[in-house]
Amino acid sequence: MNNHQKRLLITTIAGSLLCSWAAPSLAVTADPLQGLWVGTDPSDGGLQTWSIAATNKNGVYQVRGNDTYLRLCTGNRGSVLGRGVLNPSGNLIADLKIQCFADPTNETYMPPVAVTLIFKIHQTGYLSVGTADSTLLPTTIFKSGSASDTIEGVWSGTDPNDGGLQTWIIARKGTAYQVRVNDTYLRTCAGNRGSFLGKGLPDQEGNLNAEMKIQCLADPTNEPYLKPVILNFSFKWNAHGYLEAATTSGVTQQATTLFKIADKTVFK
Repeated sequence: MNNHQKRLLITTIAGSLLCSWAAPSLAVTADPLQGLWVGTDPSDGGLQTWSIAATNKNGVYQVRGNDTYLRLCTGNRGSVLGRGVLNPSGNLIADLKIQCFADPTNETYMPPVAVTLIFKIHQTGYLSVGTADSTLLPTTIFKSGSASDTIEGVWSGTDPNDGGLQTWIIARKGTAYQVRVNDTYLRTCAGNRGSFLGKGLPDQEGNLNAEMKIQCLADPTNEPYLKPVILNFSFKWNAHGYLEAATTSGVTQQATTLFKIADKTVFK
């Protein structure tokens, strides 16, 4: 078999995988609480993004937050992570841990702080977030992202490793999937901007594996200032209909839970 025949065979196999690819059997339910929620904190003007995801433990939700102004960290970055359960009134009670990070090293500079938040359900279709004993106004949040059983679209979630908000674009391009990302804190570039591009193919289990290239860019010239870094990423389906994105390049980290915030449009 010559090189041309080999390339043709690889292309045919890849195209066959794409045509037959479907997400694994998912329990995408109409759980109104699960998803990505966004709202403005009336106490400081910061924009809060909350990820609420069902887990394999019945009745337990994974809760993660991103805040453009985290008061506890005096405006610096921080991770907001924890778990929650529903109380008898049907509201989510979440026990969270806030860990502040220093720029640009991403090192912690104070012990984590425990806080309990109430996500109160309003029958008119939104949640309000606050503490039980706070005199501050709660944050009103609306759902901006949901579970899905199709991978093409825009996905977003909070990186539990640094508190940054990630937005991933996954689109089919020929025999592969184009993958692009925006991250409000790109650790490889010490928090500076960078292009984050790649492509991938599905595996036999229905998950997407992508090779990504990160190129750090300087402000304001947009000139590259480091050699590109190649990282492999895996996008694994959770049974509840969201993606869990993490690098498989030997770096130990928690996966980012992603919900779909934009989908394909049908043009007639």
